[in-house]
Amino acid sequence: MIEPAGFALRMLSDAARDFRRGGYGTAQTELSRIVHLCDSEPLRGLIRSLPPFEVVPWWDELRSRADASFAQKTSLSWPEETAARVLCRLEVCRGAVEATDGVLWLMYTWVRGFTGNYEHRVQLFANWVVDPMVVDLNHLFAPPEKPQQVHTVYNVIGHGARLLIDSHDESVNVIAVTPDDLFARLRDAIKDGVPNPADRATLLEKAEQLKAEHGRPAYGERYAEFIATAANHMTLIQPFLVPLFQLGQAAAL
Repeated sequence: MIEPAGFALRMLSDAARDFRRGGYGTAQTELSRIVHLCDSEPLRGLIRSLPPFEVVPWWDELRSRADASFAQKTSLSWPEETAARVLCRLEVCRGAVEATDGVLWLMYTWVRGFTGNYEHRVQLFANWVVDPMVVDLNHLFAPPEKPQQVHTVYNVIGHGARLLIDSHDESVNVIAVTPDDLFARLRDAIKDGVPNPADRATLLEKAEQLKAEHGRPAYGERYAEFIATAANHMTLIQPFLVPLFQLGQAAAL
């Protein structure tokens, strides 16, 4: 499918959106725009390539029906075939545009028995005619998406390096250590990496509370408190997050 078809379908989708959003005040203009797009290339040629369907008899019969109201879905009998539905809905749009009083005729004549305001009636027309037609046209003629060319970059760096695809090594190497060693390293990191004395003291206190609850049900709560307290020092404690979390998982088993 050629690219102009995709561009035309996007323009048609925009027109359908504007028809719905604009309401009754711009309904005639936007519906004319929709019909014009369908009657212009490339959509004109694509629509003409659809299997033929006797739209005129269907259209004349529908206009003559006393119950032809958009207020009831069952009052409109659309063909089962996608192509035929497109042709019929386009004829309905064209009929509204070409009528003597345009959309005003449509609202009075086809939306009988419905007490809602004109804005609501435009929404009904969008629901049962315009939007389904655009969906069907996209289903029939939208060009397939081109597969994106992927350039894969492999970076293998760092101690305990991993194979990384289109990324840098920001992973954490978890080395088996005892809980006592882990908390000792955590304390050293806090002492060396937190310059503010008050913050450093608070973090060390939370770390000690966390260690004291190792193997106990309250460990998870203390872990959450420690993470919240260390929010401004995540770069520093990031290497410890996984092993500290794993200690809590092991305790829960």
